[in-house]
Formats: sequence, C-alpha cells, structure tokens
Amino acid sequence: MINDAYFIWGLALFVISVILFLIFREVVCWYWKLNKITMLLESIDIRLSKINEKLH
Repeated sequence: MINDAYFIWGLALFVISVILFLIFREVVCWYWKLNKITMLLESIDIRLSKINEKLH
C-alpha cells in the first residue's frame, strides 16, 4: 500500500516535471528567438542547395 502511494507520487512528480520542462523550454526558445533562427537557417540551406544545383 505504501509502495503504491510512492509510485503515484513519483509518477505525478515525473509528469509535472516533464510539463514544466516543456513550458520552460518553449519560453527560452521564444526569448532567444531560437525557433525563428532555425526556420531562417533552414530557408538559407534550401536556397543554397538550389543555387548549388544550378551551378553544377
């Protein structure tokens, strides 16, 4: 019975920790504009690939 209570508390703590991590990560990415930087770099990569194909 005590083990079940520890398991439930442990599981709840794990789920809450994961949710807080995901929220905190999104806030950090928003603050440092990492999502936008990633999209811009992917766009640049696609454009450079197209230019490289035209040159070869």
